[in-house]
Parts: sequence; structure tokens; C-alpha cells
Amino acid sequence: ERYNKIDLAGDYDTPPANIVDLGQVPGAPFSPNIPRNLILGLIFGLGLGAALAFVYQTITDTIRSADDIREKLGLPVLGIIPKLKSGEDLSEELSNPMSLLSEAYLSLMATMQFSTNSGFPKALLITSTLSSEGKSTTSLILAKQLGQQGKKVLLIDADMRKPSFIVDERGDIGLARLLISRDPIGDHIVGTALENLSLMPSGPMPPNPAQLLNSYRMENIMCELLKAYDHVIVDGPPSHGFADTALLGAMCNGVLFAIESGKIRKNQALDIISRLRSNHNNICGAVLTKGAVAAGAYDYSSAYNNQDDLDSKRKALKTHELTPTLLFTGQD
Repeated sequence: ERYNKIDLAGDYDTPPANIVDLGQVPGAPFSPNIPRNLILGLIFGLGLGAALAFVYQTITDTIRSADDIREKLGLPVLGIIPKLKSGEDLSEELSNPMSLLSEAYLSLMATMQFSTNSGFPKALLITSTLSSEGKSTTSLILAKQLGQQGKKVLLIDADMRKPSFIVDERGDIGLARLLISRDPIGDHIVGTALENLSLMPSGPMPPNPAQLLNSYRMENIMCELLKAYDHVIVDGPPSHGFADTALLGAMCNGVLFAIESGKIRKNQALDIISRLRSNHNNICGAVLTKGAVAAGAYDYSSAYNNQDDLDSKRKALKTHELTPTLLFTGQD
């Protein structure tokens, strides 16, 4: 029995191995597959690049600087109004003739004198693409500066949807009431505390402002106002989505476009500009509001306009050596 077991175990010896094929040395590594990786990288790279380009286009499509206005909109830049710093008050900055904000509006005023062949437009419409871009502030300040020059000025609040200058909560007087009545124009004009400046408020909010403006009554009112005042400043409604602006602009000989930095997209502004021009509106140019100020500009302005600093500079001034030749010697 033991012999049989040993003999049976001997039948399970490992059979000899037979060579079927000789192994082949590969000509290239299995991984990485460079051509496949290049193709995949190209596909994913193009996709990522397109996505980044779309995001960049979306971010940079807004009007942020004076160069954007010139290059993207094709409009001359008539002024750049800086954005107030945190804690600064608009009224206080404007009351200070040496503040950077006051200087910016004075610069805008000076530039507007050359916007037409006859100087500052006799009837100027100030509008924007959307609300809260600074058009009403610009309208008031330009009207105030004209009044300080001795001009007789009327400021019209023509935004009958969202008026800015409300003098009567009941809205019994104003442009809207004047357009639907035969009242004398003078009954709907109020005086102001500012020199040579009068105001025509918007009046009650009508359901169809564009229809009221597109009338012979409005044309006749503008003709009479232009005879009675040296300048008429019209604070118009936003242009986006409303026909009011184009109608008002056709009655004025100049349109100033207020653009808040970083708020308006290029295509929005171009659409408004195209629509205004198609209605024969004379766009004088644009003013960039709430614009970024170059680093150090505030510090420079403060140091330049500081009264103590000015006094010290005056003491340090030296007259030019040729100045005596310009002075009279006492002889008539």
C-alpha cells in the first residue's frame, strides 16, 4: 500500500515546459502615449482657453476708463469725475473749491465751452444708460456754474418716472402738469437759493411720459424757454428702455452722456448711442463718473491746495530775472 502511494505520487511530477514563442522586446514604452496625450491636451486646452476668454470678455466688457469711452464707444471724453472716498460727503466736497471733485467739475465746465461751435450748448440734455450714474448731480452742478458766470439758467427735471428734484410732494407744478394744461410757463418754474438758477420740477408722474414729450406743446415750451433763458439744462431720464431721451435730445442742441465707471457694458452703451444718433441727437461727448483716481492724486491735490503749504510756497518764490523789464517805471 505504501509502495502504491509512492508510485501514485510519482505520476504528479511537473511536466517539462515547452517554448511556444520567443518574447519580443517592445519598440516603444506602453505609457505615456505621447500622441494621444498631445491630442487630449490640445482639446482640453482649447476648451479651457475659450472658457477663460469668455470670462475675461464678460469682466472687461464694461466701460471703466476714459480710454474705454474713446476706443469702445468712439465718443470724446469731456470730463472724469472721481469717486468719493469712504466717509467723504458730496456737499462738503463741492463746497470746497479746491477739492478734487470741484476741480473735476470745473474742468468739465471748461471743456463743455468747446463742445459746439457756439460754445456751451444753449439747450443741453444730460442722460445716462441706467439710473444712479451721476447725471442729476452733473446737471445741477453745471447749471450752478453757469449761474455763477452771470448766465440766466433753467434746470428742467425731465425724468417724470423717477424725479430727482422734488419741491412739492403733491406735484401740482412741474413739466408734466404744464404739458397737460394751458397754464403759463412761469407758473411751473420756481426760484432757487443758487444765483441766477431757476428750476422746473417734473410734476406729477404721468402714465405715458413719452407721449407727452412727443407733442407740439413740448416743442413750443422749449422754444419759449430758450428765448427767456441763456441756457436750459435738461436732466433727462435714463436712455435704456425709454424713448423719452431721444425725444428730449431732438429738442436740444447738445447731449452729454454720463457713464459710471464699471457699471455699463459696451453693447448697452453702443445701442443707446446708435439710437440717439438715429434720432438726430447731437452727442457732444461723455463724462466718466465715479472714476478711479490715480494713486497719489488725492494726496497731491491736498498738498497742492493746502493753504499753509501755498503760503510757504509763495514765500519761497523767486521772481524771474526779466520781471523788472515788464514793470512800469512810474511814467504814464
